[in-house]
Amino acid sequence: MQRTKPPFRADEVGSLQGLSAHFSGDGFPSMMFDVHVVSELEFAIFASDTVKSDRVLNADSYKKELLPQSVPKETSVYRLEDPELFQAIVSQQIPPGPGPQEATNIGASNVR
Repeated sequence: MQRTKPPFRADEVGSLQGLSAHFSGDGFPSMMFDVHVVSELEFAIFASDTVKSDRVLNADSYKKELLPQSVPKETSVYRLEDPELFQAIVSQQIPPGPGPQEATNIGASNVR
């Protein structure tokens, strides 16, 4: 399995903002994200807390919470339950969700 590596190097603790570099459909211009560079100790605490979390990422939670198109209001952190989940998604063993839906009556006119 090929893994992607972000072209990013962080030498100092701080916060930065990133922007998706790959066009991926509706909402692309808004696909921004925060990068928080933390100390090794802070990261170890974050990772430990995440592993103990009740919020689990598996096929069911992926389909229910992440597959539907949305603009999340808050950051989500999950404990990965299934290490093969990414492969199941990219190989479409878990079918993709529906694409953008056309709004009704856009551009409709009374022309007959």
